[in-house]
Amino acid sequence: MDQKARIVTGIVLINLIQSFFTELMHDEAYYWMWSNNLAWGYFDHPPMIAWVIWVGKSLLESELGVRLMAVFLHGLTLYFLFTFLEEKNWFKKNWLYYTIPISIPLFHIFGFIATPDAPLLFFVFVYFILLEKYLKTPHWGKAILIGLVISGMFYSKYTTILVPIFTIIGLPRLLKDKNIWIAFFVVILTFLPHAFWQINHEFPSLKYHLIERSDSIEWEFLTTYFVNFFAFSPVYPLIFWLVFKNKVSSSYERILKSVFFGYLVFFLIMIFRGRPQPQWFLPIVFPMAYYTIKYGLPNDIYRKWVKGSVIFVLCLYVPLRIVLMLSNLDLKTEFHNNERSLTTMADMAGEKPVVFSNNYYWPSKYMFYTGNLSFGMSDINYHKTQFDFQPQNEIAVDGDTVLFVNYFKPQSSITREDIKLEVMEDYPLHYWVANKLELNSDNSQLLVTSQNTYPDEITLSANALDLTAVYIDDISGERIMHKQEFKTIRLSPGEEYQFTLPFQADRDFKGKVFVSFHLKRFDPYFPDYFLTIN
Repeated sequence: MDQKARIVTGIVLINLIQSFFTELMHDEAYYWMWSNNLAWGYFDHPPMIAWVIWVGKSLLESELGVRLMAVFLHGLTLYFLFTFLEEKNWFKKNWLYYTIPISIPLFHIFGFIATPDAPLLFFVFVYFILLEKYLKTPHWGKAILIGLVISGMFYSKYTTILVPIFTIIGLPRLLKDKNIWIAFFVVILTFLPHAFWQINHEFPSLKYHLIERSDSIEWEFLTTYFVNFFAFSPVYPLIFWLVFKNKVSSSYERILKSVFFGYLVFFLIMIFRGRPQPQWFLPIVFPMAYYTIKYGLPNDIYRKWVKGSVIFVLCLYVPLRIVLMLSNLDLKTEFHNNERSLTTMADMAGEKPVVFSNNYYWPSKYMFYTGNLSFGMSDINYHKTQFDFQPQNEIAVDGDTVLFVNYFKPQSSITREDIKLEVMEDYPLHYWVANKLELNSDNSQLLVTSQNTYPDEITLSANALDLTAVYIDDISGERIMHKQEFKTIRLSPGEEYQFTLPFQADRDFKGKVFVSFHLKRFDPYFPDYFLTIN
């Protein structure tokens, strides 16, 4: 076993131990829930992370099983990186290559966490390595491999589309290369199943990320953006300076520089849509490592800077990772007191299913740590989640008595008083909204058509549900609700139900209207269909 293999093996073993003793973070449990229902697409992200988790959990039903393949993918990523760098033979002290991942904190974080960023990092690194080999000796076989890797990137996270885009911007002549078009068609062909899933579900992911997820601009977002990039490691300013000051010596470096600065500029613009996230910068870790090793480590001053950064990061992250493994500490983090608190809640619930209000991770964690039935209910004050697209759990409890949890915060010692909950009898299906909305000629009435899209007959009880039309004015932001009583409705699969509502908005109203059936004590649920009035 050579030196890099020993180092990678050691890192993998450390991450396996970390995975075994560390409880799941919120999103990991959510993606684990996805893996129980494999599909070509999910509401929030492409399906790669669900597939990755499914492989591991099929072998081990534990935190380690959820993270198993993420850890191995991280190990492969490091091994490919070290092999690529050693082949350059830029200088004899090869051990310096291994300091770079240690000095980049994101490598520590995503070394064991099972999120879409784990396969993303793997496919991005393989892409850059294959691309360099292709530029040296173009061949259609390599182009096919590049196409498959790009598809893997896209199946991991949508934002990776920026990598090939900035590749072309950095080296436009690639558009004249017929082999690159082979790679393009491979991507199209292999990504079709997910594209069809989006079409069949009316593009929920695009609507969520491009429209529904937008926030108003806050100046703290700008500060957060720079903190995310520079503050996690002292080596980041060095890397930025190395990429900025060194002239490109090859077409390959022109591409790396284009991707590096392209990502920085693109996501700087994106702060006007919402809060920046540190994982945005993951795809540029490869250019960062490349420039640091080629242009930084040969310089004595830069080399000392990198060594100092390694010491700083180790002093910061080693204690942090140890704390994460001590799951019973009374700390308010995603990694602590999950199993203990949720098991206590399961004892309170008994055989009753648990419904969480406006939450996607607690029902996921509840199912993972207790094995009992749960799901999340979203209303218009929250956003849609994957529970809205696979309501099998909700169908299973239709008409049952449930424990409804409106608020929950885990801690080392939890009692019934720490949870805002209530017992609800005869719980009805709630994922049922208007499939079609039409205004009559004088805009005085709203014609509503609703259809039972479930595989079984549903019953909407007038005692438990309200029918509500919500008018949201885009100009004033005012929300006008109109509630109307209705009789108990029974609908067979595919059967439609039509009714009219008065349209309570003046002639100047401009905005959206949607209709939903919902529990009388709560706000309407998030709509699948709405009518826009201009």
